[in-house]
Amino acid sequence: MSHARRPLLRFAGDESGTGSVTGLIISMVALTIGGTAVDYTSALNARAEAQVVADAAARAGAARLHQGEDAARSAALDIANAHRPGLLDSSDISFMHWPGSTDEGANGTGPINAVAVQTRRDDRNANPVATHLLRLVGIDRLQVSTISVVASTGGYAHCSGGGFFASERSVGNSSNDYSDGFCLHGEEGVQFHNQNRFASGAQITMPDLADFQAHNNNPGAEGALRAYSHDFMLLDSIADMIATIREGTLEDAGLPSFVTLGPVYRDSIGPSDSILPDTLYVVSGDVSLRDPRIFQNMAIVAGGNITVDSNVDFDNVVLAAEGHVTFNSNIRIGGSEGEYCDRGVYGGYVLSQQGIVFNSNNTLRGVLMASGGDIVFNSNNTATDGIYAEAGGDIVYNSRQQLRGCQPGLKNELTGANAHQEKTLALVR
Repeated sequence: MSHARRPLLRFAGDESGTGSVTGLIISMVALTIGGTAVDYTSALNARAEAQVVADAAARAGAARLHQGEDAARSAALDIANAHRPGLLDSSDISFMHWPGSTDEGANGTGPINAVAVQTRRDDRNANPVATHLLRLVGIDRLQVSTISVVASTGGYAHCSGGGFFASERSVGNSSNDYSDGFCLHGEEGVQFHNQNRFASGAQITMPDLADFQAHNNNPGAEGALRAYSHDFMLLDSIADMIATIREGTLEDAGLPSFVTLGPVYRDSIGPSDSILPDTLYVVSGDVSLRDPRIFQNMAIVAGGNITVDSNVDFDNVVLAAEGHVTFNSNIRIGGSEGEYCDRGVYGGYVLSQQGIVFNSNNTLRGVLMASGGDIVFNSNNTATDGIYAEAGGDIVYNSRQQLRGCQPGLKNELTGANAHQEKTLALVR
């Protein structure tokens, strides 16, 4: 055997270092397994935190959805940033109809009633979950994300600001402005002319979008369109509500708390007849009211028609008629511009089994109304704010009106006239 081979043979047969190499391999495997457990637990904790933030942000957004998508997005971001800045980006907030998909709401096949939020700890948000022991095997960060969807499952959250709801057609003219969650609905269609402007949050709804008719240049109208059949809450109960007010005691009449006296029974009420505040008047025939009068904290129910002449103010009133209710010009119903919405309750109630007509230059703020027939708003109304109107026929209105909602809606205090159910926010995903 040559001298050159002897050292090689000795080296090949030497096992003195085997334990060190094996131990190193075992240590690396154990370190990798341990590192995976430690860093996986850290990622789970980060994901749990992201889920809590996603749920809170989605709920905040859904609660503000009636004010429009911009308001809902802002509310979701505010909540997320208050909990943990950097988890939520504006692009990770979307809106949809639930049940359904984002495409359904965007294409108008259902009202948008849900907010979807995706929170992230990843490279895009520059906040991935840093690793500790896994760094030793080349993994220095983990990507985490989670999704939450919250939907409004009751009431008219998407229309709680108010609107016109016709069981036949909603027909408008030109140059009207719709904002603050105002809804325009017709079961048999919606139509209007030119230069109508729809701000974010306003909606145009009908069961079949083929029944929508509009002329040119109506900014925001296309984005406001939704296919939707409205659940009317008042029309079937108008006669019962009027009968309830007419019959029995004041306590059984189901009136708002501002009516504390009566009932006082009259055959009719004429323009010169005295009417006391805080009182319920039950009239078998017609009622005629004229200027200059201010009526507050009262209710009148008529077996015939109610006619109101010009320059009359109403605040905290109920006017209900088995016949028609007609308002002439320069009538004010409800609160002032600065405070009607802050009240949280309606300042006027108008019920008619036959029809309601408002002529020119009237101001309506915070009014609940229902008509078994048409509701007509003629020209140049100064304000139509916070109105919830249901008609058994058409709702017809003219040009140059400000149609604004009252966010987040007004409470109805007329028993049996539940125009707005309590909205319920449900975590659906």
